[in-house]
Amino acid sequence: CREQLGYPDALDRDRGDEAGRKAAFASRLVADCNADSLDRVEIIMALEEEFMVMLDENALWAKRGDITVQELADAAWEAYQTQKGGEE
Repeated sequence: CREQLGYPDALDRDRGDEAGRKAAFASRLVADCNADSLDRVEIIMALEEEFMVMLDENALWAKRGDITVQELADAAWEAYQTQKGGEE
């Protein structure tokens, strides 16, 4: 997702620092990372391709129009568990 946002080192800047990692995952995609609608689509598509799942983009953004990196990761993990659950 970092590449889609144009911040290749955004999540690496505090590598090794637990507080820094928590802050990165608490970042909101629109408010903190300045993601526009095209960025949001590209991020969703990248996650879908990486994990071979389908994410409900409308459901992700419907609750408040902006989500955190952690919420996005949780949604991807939930989709993976639901759609790929017993395939390993």
